[in-house]
Amino acid sequence: MSTLYDPTPNDPLTNTNKARVDVSKLDIGKVIRYCLGTETCYGRITATHLQSLGAVRVEVLEYGYEGEREYVYISDIAEILPEPASDDIKLGSIVRYTLAARDLPTHPNRIWRAKVIHIYRSSSGYNDANNVPRAFKVSSLISGYVGMTETIFLSQIKVIEHD
Repeated sequence: MSTLYDPTPNDPLTNTNKARVDVSKLDIGKVIRYCLGTETCYGRITATHLQSLGAVRVEVLEYGYEGEREYVYISDIAEILPEPASDDIKLGSIVRYTLAARDLPTHPNRIWRAKVIHIYRSSSGYNDANNVPRAFKVSSLISGYVGMTETIFLSQIKVIEHD
């Protein structure tokens, strides 16, 4: 009788139907996109001590789930997202962000989701290299807040959703 591990198709540790990520790059603070059933979710890695068991702990970056943590199987991770950069944000981009401290938010860690409708650039008029995005006007995609607009800065953006 063999004592070797016999993986099943539904085993999250060996499911080869999903995207592979470089486990060595799963560091604390990195933002990941992962799948829960048919849902696509975003989270920030808060603990990696379970990597040997095939999972990481993440802080959920979804509206209404601020501060919640959950374990995500490595096989469910679709990608490790790069740090947001102003060059990555275009008109129509979907971003997830927090409110600025100066706005005195009731829930400072709440993640908002919005579509970029305008990009504010600073340009001296002399050099195109200075024509970089400085702020973004966004329109909320959160139920109950749809269509409401506000101006946000790159430092507030946590995730740029990519298709």
